[in-house]
Amino acid sequence: MNHNTDYKIIRLNSSFADRNDDLTTLTNYDGEYDNRLTFYFKNPIILNEDYDLSIHSFTTNKIRTGNTINFPPETFGIATFYNYDTTQDELLPETINQEVIEETISGVRIWDFSDQSQVFYPRDAYITVKIVKEQDGTGYIYFESVDTRGTDFAIGDYINIDKQELVNKTGNNTFNSAYRYAGFEVQTLNGGSEIKNVSLAPNANNVILSYATGVQITEGIFYNIPLYVPDGAGYYNYGGVRCTASVVRTTGTNYGRVIITAITEGGTDFSLGDSVFLDKFSVVENVYPNTYSAQARFAEFNVTVLVNGIGNLITPTNSITQEMRPNPTTLAFANTTETDVPFLKLVNGNYVETGATGVVSVLKNPDPDVNGKATLQEITEEGSGFAIDDTLYIDKAFLTKDDNSYNPAERYVSFQVQSLTSSAGLGNVEIVNITNYGFTYTPLGLYYWEDPYSTIKITFEIYTPPGFSTQARIISVEGTGYDYSVGIYDIPNSEVVSIATGTIGWNKSYGNLQIEITSNYPISYDEIVYKVALENVKYDFMKYKNSNQDGSAMILVSDVSKSTIDLYNQVLTLTPQIISELKVLVKQPILQGEQIDIALLLKKNSIYY
Repeated sequence: MNHNTDYKIIRLNSSFADRNDDLTTLTNYDGEYDNRLTFYFKNPIILNEDYDLSIHSFTTNKIRTGNTINFPPETFGIATFYNYDTTQDELLPETINQEVIEETISGVRIWDFSDQSQVFYPRDAYITVKIVKEQDGTGYIYFESVDTRGTDFAIGDYINIDKQELVNKTGNNTFNSAYRYAGFEVQTLNGGSEIKNVSLAPNANNVILSYATGVQITEGIFYNIPLYVPDGAGYYNYGGVRCTASVVRTTGTNYGRVIITAITEGGTDFSLGDSVFLDKFSVVENVYPNTYSAQARFAEFNVTVLVNGIGNLITPTNSITQEMRPNPTTLAFANTTETDVPFLKLVNGNYVETGATGVVSVLKNPDPDVNGKATLQEITEEGSGFAIDDTLYIDKAFLTKDDNSYNPAERYVSFQVQSLTSSAGLGNVEIVNITNYGFTYTPLGLYYWEDPYSTIKITFEIYTPPGFSTQARIISVEGTGYDYSVGIYDIPNSEVVSIATGTIGWNKSYGNLQIEITSNYPISYDEIVYKVALENVKYDFMKYKNSNQDGSAMILVSDVSKSTIDLYNQVLTLTPQIISELKVLVKQPILQGEQIDIALLLKKNSIYY
């Protein structure tokens, strides 16, 4: 290290790093950098002011040519199948409406029960009801609203609706014929003080006279006639009541009478026996030759009946009378062809998808049988990771998602793997069979081995084929090796890592597993890009921006296969600090026998030329 106060040169060589951490093995590896080189300085670098840092030199003996191996990822997919279980392949026609259909039905007539005649008879009220599905699939009838309030009800009355009417209106549900009528209780009235009927009051004068001698009165019907109530001071006020009135002749005379034939607006706040008055002027005006006695202009009528319509009903709770039942319907069996049907494997009591799929035909059995069968026709996606005689399953729920159904006790159809797809002959590395044993106490699963002299990573699976002892098979080979010759190589037991647990070493007996490289091919690289950053220095962040938002300051990105790099371009301004440790991040694997050499130039920021 140069200790000149204006200039400082720091030389770093990866071979002499105090630590070389392989970042690719970290669980949170993000791909930015592959190695972290840590250098400790016996004599710390003291910066009392700002220094500009630049690359003085950068060299590497990176291996650029060699021989490597190739192995297409082994899938062990399904090539053929057999032992399809024809005792479990039956499908059923679909039955719909197996639970009550929720619905709201309006215009449902009210019925009453005659204790005397023991029959139901209709009333003049109509309501809306709602059928709500219960947890057991049956339904319960609830009162929703009044459509037509009807008349002559009393609070506490028990009234009914006919469930057959509900069925007739929609046909969606049915009921237990032993409980045809559902009941409700009248909670409140609508029109409890509203007039329904009146009658002529005793001693009332309702006579209509003729003012033409010898001419009979004219009969007629008069609509929307107002009725009045006395105000207590000799006058009459409109009582909110209207009616239909008729003027009729009295036989053998020229005069007649006015009668009320219907109440069209009943008003409010009336009681039985109250009086209302009809103004005769409203039925004689402009009617020749009708008139009335000036002393008897108003005809008195008494309230005889109030409306007493239904205001609100109470739905009984937990009553068998309110139950509705589903109306199941069996459809015709549908012939279909289902594609991309997933194949399942039973794992720890659960059926899980394997990634393999096939085509299944669904065909009805010959008449008179109403059922059908599901038949596996072909493999459409071979999947991976299988072994011969593996038992797989097809879920009938997938086959019947649109049509038909199945017996839940026979939901899955099983079959077995007869043969596998293979990458054999496509790669140039294979396991030496005479070493592929001794895995009795090795947990099944995936393991990997990394070549310390290259980036080669081989993934193995420890599995137990039906009828054979536990053994290993190659799943994939990743990375690149620069010096692989044809021959046999050991996979040291102590260097193998469990993917599931991270445990180093596998419990193999009788020596190491061996692989044989049957051929190789030459490789070379058109480019070798290095990226270098400093992880633990303080710098003027106002003069440095990094688009990847990484806090580590990048000082070099270069393809070392090219001729030169611009070494003296200032890239970083360091602020005052004491550097006793320097952590250098490198993006490019540093393999066994490889090294990089970096020279950093520090120049006082105050020096100008």
